[in-house]
Amino acid sequence: MNFEEAQKWMHAAIVAEEAPGEADEVLKSTNGVCAHRRLGVYRDMYRVRMSESLQMDYGLLQSVVGEEEFESLCWRYLKDFPSTSYTLNDLGRNFADFLEIQADLPPYVGEIARLEYAIVRSFDAFDPTPADWVELSALPLETLCQKSLRPLPSFVGERFNYNLNSLYDAYVDETLSPGIVPQEQVCNLLFFRENFQVRRLSVEDLSWKLYQGLRESRDFGEALDPVLALAKTPDEQQKLLASFQEWVGRSLLYSA
Repeated sequence: MNFEEAQKWMHAAIVAEEAPGEADEVLKSTNGVCAHRRLGVYRDMYRVRMSESLQMDYGLLQSVVGEEEFESLCWRYLKDFPSTSYTLNDLGRNFADFLEIQADLPPYVGEIARLEYAIVRSFDAFDPTPADWVELSALPLETLCQKSLRPLPSFVGERFNYNLNSLYDAYVDETLSPGIVPQEQVCNLLFFRENFQVRRLSVEDLSWKLYQGLRESRDFGEALDPVLALAKTPDEQQKLLASFQEWVGRSLLYSA
C-alpha cells in the first residue's frame, strides 16, 4: 500500500460507521496500544471534532433541541455527509437540507439550521468591491436602470415560515426559554457582514422581491420594474426605494 492508498484507507476507516477489521494490517501496534485501539482514538476524536464544529455554527439549534438530541442529529448527518473539504466551514453545507427531510423532526428544525448556515455563508464570503452610492446617485435614472447591480456574496437572503428573527434575538440575549417553539409567521431575513459581525435585516415582502430580483436579473431596471408595479401606494413605493438606498448605503451591492 502506497502513501496515497494509505491516506484513502485511513479516511474511510475514520468516517465509517463501523471500524474496519484489518487495522492491524495497515497500522502498527506499539507496546502500549494495539492498532485497533490507535484507530479507535482517531475515530472517536473525529466524531467529537465534527460535532464541536457544528455546535459552534448551530448554537441556536442546539439550544432548541437540547444537547443530547443535537449530538444525535450531528452523528446521523455525518454518516450521510462526512467531511470532504479542507475546511470545516463547509461541514454544515447540507445540514439544513438533511434535517428538513427527517420525518421525526418538526419543520422549524431545518429552518433554524438554514438561518444559522446563512450566517456562516455571510461571514465567510469573499466580496468584490461594492458599488459607490455617490456615483450611483449622480446617474440619470435611465442609466441607473441599465446597470447590473447584484447583492454581494456576503449579502445573503433567506425566507422562513417561522419567526426565527425573534428566536435568534432571544438566543443572542440569553433569554431563550427552555422548550420554546417558534411562532409560525413568514419571515424574510437579509444577512450582511459589518465590522466582522453578521447582522440581520427583517424586510417586508416587496423588499424581499426586490432582493430576489437583483439576484436573478440582468440589470437594475429589470429587477425594480415588476416589484415597483406591485407597490400600490406611495408609502409602499417609498419603503421599497428606501430599502434599495439602505442596501447601497451599507455597501451591500456591486456592479456585475
